[in-house]
This record gives sequence, C-alpha cells and structure tokens, in this order.
Amino acid sequence: MEMMSERETGLAPWVAPVRPLPLFAYGTLQNEEFVQQLLEHSVELQPVTLRDFRKLEFPDFDYPFVVPYEGGRVPGQMLLPLKVQDYERLDAYEGVGEELYQRVEATVERASGETVEVYVYTATDKTLDRYGG
Repeated sequence: MEMMSERETGLAPWVAPVRPLPLFAYGTLQNEEFVQQLLEHSVELQPVTLRDFRKLEFPDFDYPFVVPYEGGRVPGQMLLPLKVQDYERLDAYEGVGEELYQRVEATVERASGETVEVYVYTATDKTLDRYGG
C-alpha cells in the first residue's frame, strides 16, 4: 500500500518508528500523570541525561526545544515502556505534522553511566526560524 503524500492528504503522514525505543522527555512529557492520560496506559519515568544536545527556550514560544550541540547535556526523564502505536499520539501532541518538532534518535545516559538509545523531539528548522529569531 502506497502512502499518500502530505500534499495529497493535507496532513503530514505519520511515520511509525522502526522500533519502539523509549522516549526522552525534557518538558511537559515529564509529567507522568499527563503522559498516562495521553497514551491511555501507565508509563515509568527514569531520570537520565540526553547527550550532545542543549535545551533552548524562546520568549515567544511556551515550550522548550532541544537542538543538537556537541558536548551538550540535558537532564530529563526516559519514558518506558512505549509501543510503536504510542508514537502516533506523541507525534500529534508534539506537532510533528505541523513541522514544529521532529522525532529523532539520540543517546541518553543513566546515572550508572549506561547508555540507552531513545527518541527525542527536537525543534525543526521551521520552528527555529519562526521563534528563535
């Protein structure tokens, strides 16, 4: 089955993740109760640090961003377990279809030093151009 383009549907196509990685949260999604309501199932949050990113906040936008930044570190929470289907709701919440954020793979570090591959929502160029000055 061929997926229709964004132009044909008027909506950005939802792209399922290849694998259901945990999610790194650094803003609203750190609220366990909110995430459980959004996903309609329980989640566990574990404190971790996102590597090679930095967190930005802009006065004209109510939500923080993370952007790649070599050597940067951002504290936050890792959400698990997540199912592939959870990302449809998470992508919608994060404005992926409106190109506000994009979901990318990244690495987090636990307090023990163990690293884990995760998804994280980062600002798109469109968002940075609009709100980042």
